[in-house]
Amino acid sequence: MGVPCMPVRTLCLVTGRELHGALGTLILPPAPPVPFTPSQMSLWVSAITTYYGMGDTPVANVIICGEPAVQKGADSKYLRPHIVIVGIVPPNVIVGPIVDLGFFVLVIAVGCSKPIWGPTTVKVAGKAIAVIGIPFVPINPFNQLVCSDPCDLPVGFAMQMPSNVFAGMSLGDYLLCLVSLAIDMAVSFILNLIFGGLEFLGTFVGKRLVSAIEKALGPKIIGLIGKGLAPIFEHIAKAAAKKVGERFGAVAGKAVEETLKKIAGAKTGDIVTPDEWLGFGKDNRS
Repeated sequence: MGVPCMPVRTLCLVTGRELHGALGTLILPPAPPVPFTPSQMSLWVSAITTYYGMGDTPVANVIICGEPAVQKGADSKYLRPHIVIVGIVPPNVIVGPIVDLGFFVLVIAVGCSKPIWGPTTVKVAGKAIAVIGIPFVPINPFNQLVCSDPCDLPVGFAMQMPSNVFAGMSLGDYLLCLVSLAIDMAVSFILNLIFGGLEFLGTFVGKRLVSAIEKALGPKIIGLIGKGLAPIFEHIAKAAAKKVGERFGAVAGKAVEETLKKIAGAKTGDIVTPDEWLGFGKDNRS
């Protein structure tokens, strides 16, 4: 069953504290000969509801308190409003105002967020329902993964009106969500390195590259690889559970074992996203 957490709804307000490059606030050119020197790293704030007509659509046939439910990992994708708060690294990058304004517009154009938490056992339209990660309450300062540099960060503050509908989050679900989060952050870091901050382009290319590799290898070969690794993962799961159990108790040890076994036994024939691999359901969104 797990602990009861409120499902995320479309009008859930998400505020992100983000790190991005150029300052992005000075539109008019400075009076010569003063150079335009924005901070190399700046603190930005973004704020808007979970769904505002852009990105992955909510589940229309699952209504909670008059609002559609949202799937775990549903990405807002585009046009998330941002403002710059302050430069946090001393000015050491000289760029022109138009270049900086262009970066400011780009951050807004591709700014995004997505809910981190969701149970593997409660699915809507084939994917885990998104929840507020703290039990019983409609607020969590670390509920959303938001765009940031050098990688996406889980600092999206989610807040919505309370409801009397809950979904159970087990300790294993929390651990799997953390694994999914770590993968998302690592992927965003790599894509930012490769595409010079244009992560949205890297995500687009990456998804199609994975699909092409799967098509070339075939699901049977990938499935055989998964079966070969499963016994190794099971051995690791038992050893890790024993160590965790000795230190934190039997409940924590069992949760670790079940989490690792779920990863080991995950379907590997048609992996598309980390969430699908970890048991949160098939991601059919674009």
